[in-house]
Amino acid sequence: MHVRLEGIMTGIRRYITRLRHSFLTKVILILFFVSSLGVYVGTNLATLQTMDRLLQLEESYSQSVLRDDARSIGGLVDRILSVFELAYTPDFFGNSLETLLTNPSYASLSRTESSQRIQAKLEILGHNHPIIDDVALIDSVNRRFFFYSKQPGRGEDLGFELESSKIWRDLARLSNPITVIPPHVPDYVVSLISGDAYPVFSVALQIYDMRGSPMTNSVGTLILNLNPNVFSGIIQTTRTLGSGYRVLVAIEDTNKLVYDSAVPQYTELGEFVRSDWDEKDYFISELAVDGGYFRLIGLAEKSSILQNYRGARAVMAQVSVVTVFVLLIVALILSNVVSRRLQPLSTMMDHVKHGDLEFRIAASQADEVGEIEAAFNDMCQRLDDHIKTVYLGKLRYRTAQLRVLQQQMNPHFMYNALQSIQMSAFEHGDSTTAEMIRLLAEVFRWALDDSTAEVELNEELHYLEVFTKLHSLRFEESIYLEIDVPRKLRRCTVAKLILQPLLENAIHHGFRDQDRGRVRVSAKIDEDDIVLTVDDNGAGMAESDIENLLEALQSEEIKTPADGHQQIGLRNIHSRLRMFYAESPNEPSRYGISSVRNLATGGLSVSLRIPSRTLQDTLGTM
Repeated sequence: MHVRLEGIMTGIRRYITRLRHSFLTKVILILFFVSSLGVYVGTNLATLQTMDRLLQLEESYSQSVLRDDARSIGGLVDRILSVFELAYTPDFFGNSLETLLTNPSYASLSRTESSQRIQAKLEILGHNHPIIDDVALIDSVNRRFFFYSKQPGRGEDLGFELESSKIWRDLARLSNPITVIPPHVPDYVVSLISGDAYPVFSVALQIYDMRGSPMTNSVGTLILNLNPNVFSGIIQTTRTLGSGYRVLVAIEDTNKLVYDSAVPQYTELGEFVRSDWDEKDYFISELAVDGGYFRLIGLAEKSSILQNYRGARAVMAQVSVVTVFVLLIVALILSNVVSRRLQPLSTMMDHVKHGDLEFRIAASQADEVGEIEAAFNDMCQRLDDHIKTVYLGKLRYRTAQLRVLQQQMNPHFMYNALQSIQMSAFEHGDSTTAEMIRLLAEVFRWALDDSTAEVELNEELHYLEVFTKLHSLRFEESIYLEIDVPRKLRRCTVAKLILQPLLENAIHHGFRDQDRGRVRVSAKIDEDDIVLTVDDNGAGMAESDIENLLEALQSEEIKTPADGHQQIGLRNIHSRLRMFYAESPNEPSRYGISSVRNLATGGLSVSLRIPSRTLQDTLGTM
């Protein structure tokens, strides 16, 4: 299970890495993010516009419903006015409240009988109109107070005194024929059950003596007490529109509230002040009720209204998320399909980068990618044919150059060796000459053997010792050779005769004024290459000559300079190594003489760079 999970994670990491390095994937993902952003912005703008439109429709609808409620309250006003009409309308016996208070024919009645008739009239008014809780009458002429309540548990306060009561003082200040009094607990009412009477709002009618003109002489006041919750039975706004809506009923003249749908029953209300309600948070609608006396106020809380539409917005958000997710899946699938189509082309480019021009892409679909694959196959074929043609020509040319260089070196070496033999024979005439000839024959036999151009470093060092011994015999043991090469590097192969010219330069150019010459040969590994260094304790070179030499070594052409034999050997070695170890026909080799410098202790140091490989490696590549 762990191995399977590790394999899955490895595959995911590889897939993500491939996507991260794919230009096409980046383009597709950018298009995905742009389209996702467009979906998000478009959805939000559409949602905001829709919500704004819905709010407008909601406000219009709430005003429409509120107008229906205003008409219902207008009907309530009509019923209240119809009750007041009865105050002046005679009954079957010809009695009306106005005549009972003003007609002289009733003056002969006893106080008790008159009170009974008025009380009976109030009971008829209360029983015939369900909206009325209590009916009260104030006889202003005779200073009498009459009360009737049809609600169980409510009755007249027996300790009530009219002339000292609040209702008497309030009514005395009223000048309108009909007056609406805000919710209050009348001081003439008590609860026979709990002791606390609930508030009512009252509508008072001034009763005038009809015999006078104009009617200015008030003979009494009829008071109708109504429960404020009478409005809850006729107002449909809160039930129709639901939570978040609030309806107030205010007295038109005083702005005092008589009903508030959000306030519990039996609570005294205050005054409506429009500035107390922030229109940023509420829709405020005000409608005057037909017939006057009342004003209907609708309050719609915007946040509560929007709550009803948040479900729709959540659905739109979910649709947006699903759309973005589908776009992501489509983008990844499209990227994967295109990447798979381009993968063979990428593989072929990788082969070409490493020099393999024989790799070909299998036939693909007949579309744009297929045309690119076919064109790339044709280009590689043409390039392979061209390189082979050019490479074979340059290989023949470089082989001829190597032979010319070797022919330039061998006569130069033979000339120096014969000159040494001649001088030794002239000066000594003894067996030393024979030894020198033997050593010279051994070196000639090895150097002129053209069966191989590459030998082990150990063999190159051996003949370097033979060459040194030959010159030591000439100079009477005045040349000392030190070899500091690790055993493991001695098995590596090198181009033949690359160290002998350096030793010869040191002997003939560096030791002219020295009593004893010293040459040190060392080797080390630098990355995958071997760096061979030859140091001497000779006279060295002028810095300007070193700069000219290094500049000349960078040239591709092989030239014979007119600056002495010392640079001829260095240039020959450098050119041979560059051609011998060339990595490709069209690219310059990084091998050859890598450093020429004067030592701080005196003498010259020359370094060669060659690849690190053994004879077995060399045979394996042939």
